[in-house]
Amino acid sequence: MRILGQFRSLDDDDRFVWMRGFPDMSTRANALATFYGGPAWQAHKAAANATMIDSDDVLLLHPAHPNAGFAVRRGRTGAASGERPRLYVASVHTFEAAVEAKFALHFDTVLAPLVARYGGNIVARLATERSRNTYPALPVRENENAFVWLANFADAAAYDRYLDCLRREGSWQRGLDSFSGPRLGPITTLRLEPTARSLLR
Repeated sequence: MRILGQFRSLDDDDRFVWMRGFPDMSTRANALATFYGGPAWQAHKAAANATMIDSDDVLLLHPAHPNAGFAVRRGRTGAASGERPRLYVASVHTFEAAVEAKFALHFDTVLAPLVARYGGNIVARLATERSRNTYPALPVRENENAFVWLANFADAAAYDRYLDCLRREGSWQRGLDSFSGPRLGPITTLRLEPTARSLLR
C-alpha cells in the first residue's frame, strides 16, 4: 500500500481526502487485511472511528491509460523543508454509461490543453476500476461510471484566474458539450490543501 496524498478540503471543514495505491487488486486485499487486522489499527480504531462522520465515499480507480497515473516523489519531507504546498483540485465526472477510454481521449485532446494554457498542472487522470471489491469490509461506490482528474495550481489565486479565463472564453463548456459519448452527469469539484507530509504537495 502506498499513501499517495492526504488533503484537507478548503470548502468543507469536515472533509478529509486521501488516496492510496496498490499494484493490483490481490495486493490491495492482502494489504488492507494486514493493516486492519494488525496491532496499530486494533489499538487505535475506536478513537479513529469516533472522528468519522462518513467513510464510505470511496471510488475504486485505475489510471485512465498507461501514462495517466501519479508520478510522486519518494520520501515525506513535508513542511520541514520549507516547501510551499500547491493547491490541488480534484474533478469527478460521472456518466450514465461506461465511457472511460472514450472520454479519456477526449479529455487529453480537447480539455487538458485548456488546463495547461491557463496555469494548471494535471497530475493524474483516473477511471472507474470495474474489478470486484476485494476487501468488502471497506465499501466503495459501486456501479458508477467515473472519470477523475487531479490538477495543481500555484495557489488559490492562480486557480481563480484559471476559472475566470475559462468562463470568459467559454472554451471549457464547449469542450464538454462536444463530447459525443454517453450523457455527462453531475461534476464534483474539490479544492484540496495537502497536509504537511503528503507525497503530493
